[in-house]
Amino acid sequence: MPHAVSRLRAARLARSVKPFLARGGPKGERCSGCRLVPSHCICALRPNVPTRAGMCLLMADIEPLKPSNTGWLIADVVADTFAFGWARTEFEPALLALLHDPRKSPYLQNFPVLSLHPEQLSRYKLRRAQSEAHLCTAEVGAMCLALANDTQAAEALNAYFEVFTEHYLKAKQQLPVDLADDVHLRLQTATHSA
Repeated sequence: MPHAVSRLRAARLARSVKPFLARGGPKGERCSGCRLVPSHCICALRPNVPTRAGMCLLMADIEPLKPSNTGWLIADVVADTFAFGWARTEFEPALLALLHDPRKSPYLQNFPVLSLHPEQLSRYKLRRAQSEAHLCTAEVGAMCLALANDTQAAEALNAYFEVFTEHYLKAKQQLPVDLADDVHLRLQTATHSA
C-alpha cells in the first residue's frame, strides 16, 4: 500500500494539467517506489525498523513531485506518517481533522515548538538551500525521532538519507553504486541494531 507522501504525489499528479517530467534516465524514467532512475533504485534497501513516533508533513504544492524530496524517506521509515499539501491561504480538511483528533495528547498543546540545534551543517547535496543552516526534511525528521528517543528509527533514517543521496548523485553522474561502501554498511548496521 502506498504511503502518505506517495498518495499526496498521486493526488497532485491527478490535478496537473500537464505531465510532470523529472529529469533522469534515458527517457526520464524513474522508479515509482523511490523516484530514482531504475538503475539506481533503493527500494530493496528500504529500512524496516520499529517506530513509536509518528510524523505529519506539510508540503508545498509541487514538493511531492520532486524526486529530490526527502519527506518521502521519512514516510518510508516511519509507518505512522501523514502528508498534506500546504498553501498559505487554503487548508486541507483532513489536516484539520488530524489536528483535532482526540488520539493526540491534548496535554501537550501548551508545550513550545521544538527548537532543533544540529551538531553539523546539512548533508543535503541535491538542491541548494537558502542558508547553510537549513536542514532538509529527512534530517529534521531524524532529529525529531532522536528527541523522541526513537533512536533506531533516527539512525535508520539518517543512514537511509545518506544512501538515497549517494544513489541520486551517482545516477546523475551515470556512475555505478558500491553496495559495500561505508554508506551502505551504515544503513545495514542501523537497520539491524537492537
